[in-house]
Amino acid sequence: MVPFEFLYSKKPRIPPRFPFKIYGDSGLSNPLSTRFLALQYLCCRDCGLSFINPLPKFSDINRHSFDGERNIVAWKDEDWKEYVADKLRFIETYYEEVGLENTRSSGRVLDVSCGPGVTIDWLKKEKGWNVTGIDPDLYSQRQARKLFGLDIQNGLIEDLEAPEECFDWIIMDNSLEHHFDPLSALLCAFRFLRKGGYLCIIVPNADGLSTLYHEGNMYWGHWFAYTPKTLGLKLADIGYQMHGLIADQGGLPPEKLRQGQVALSREQLDQLAVREFGSNTLDYLKNHRCYADYFSLIATKPSDAAVASPQEETLREIAQQSTRERIENHR
Repeated sequence: MVPFEFLYSKKPRIPPRFPFKIYGDSGLSNPLSTRFLALQYLCCRDCGLSFINPLPKFSDINRHSFDGERNIVAWKDEDWKEYVADKLRFIETYYEEVGLENTRSSGRVLDVSCGPGVTIDWLKKEKGWNVTGIDPDLYSQRQARKLFGLDIQNGLIEDLEAPEECFDWIIMDNSLEHHFDPLSALLCAFRFLRKGGYLCIIVPNADGLSTLYHEGNMYWGHWFAYTPKTLGLKLADIGYQMHGLIADQGGLPPEKLRQGQVALSREQLDQLAVREFGSNTLDYLKNHRCYADYFSLIATKPSDAAVASPQEETLREIAQQSTRERIENHR
């Protein structure tokens, strides 16, 4: 592992110490870490995955007691209208661009960490999908019922009550970076997808300009930070086939680039907006670096795949070893 390197920052946004709380009522099992440890990210030399170091223990996360009504969440109060507009703008454009109507078979869609359900409400009312949502936030669950009449489940995708291979497509919209065990989430999604179904993941980009130059998207609660290459190769390792990459510039406006506040190469400028679809997507990920603030990977479950990933047993053993090491490191 090596420290994650930021290229430029006049005003660091990363808190100097670990907070006392993780989510909601969950505190750190080792509270001394908040006094003596600075918040940092490490990056794996081999695969490029970046993550908070040290990661808290799995047992520190109570995914059934988090209640956003007692915490600050992005879509509350005065941010609500902006949040709704952003979600609708995204799903309306994304739906057409990816051609998600063509994935309809059973007509079932799952939104993982769906919040109050803006996206699945639109899919249900405007497109006639049979929608399922799950979120660890109890406040989101109550708001989904109050605002849209949606009954979403409480928890993570590992807690989902649904048959295997029942969804035409699964959405993970800005949620995987918050997931404490992303490998498990991707393996579970493989089981829940029907053969030929689509997995759509939207996450901040660890190679994005806002991250590299202004430390954006690297803060407490974003346990992991992904690049298109890192995430794409892991999806392929699980058994998914790559269908497409969509990348868009976000937090660092183009006008700042033109003003010369950040010196960019021609390659970086060319990689601020990327649309790559088809069988060569994985090769593109291996050979190109994307600099947009956010990216989306669209992957499919092969038509001849088994219910579970052929690598599930091996990959879960790796995850279990990681869990054991975390427990040992916190003793």
